[in-house]
Amino acid sequence: MKAAALVLAVLLWSVPAGAAQAQPPRDAESRPTSGTGSISGVVVTDETPPQPVRRAVVTLTGSDLRPSRGAISDDEGRFTIRNLPAGRFVLTAMRPSFITSA
Repeated sequence: MKAAALVLAVLLWSVPAGAAQAQPPRDAESRPTSGTGSISGVVVTDETPPQPVRRAVVTLTGSDLRPSRGAISDDEGRFTIRNLPAGRFVLTAMRPSFITSA
């Protein structure tokens, strides 16, 4: 049986207008753990045509995000992770019988 890969598609990031110009905090301990940003997307297979993957575990990690955040994709493969601070993150999707995608 061929293992299909998961594909993260249509990723969006939104932050408040003034957040991009703000200086980063001096100490890591003073960084906010929540904010007004969000990441939304769709988990699909790498097949042609792509098919949505339901119940994929989507995890967001990063040094600016403690603890990590997660979501489970719905029947159309959609997910949203809200209340995120500004920062750099790694987004991973996994589901048994699929190759993990980051």
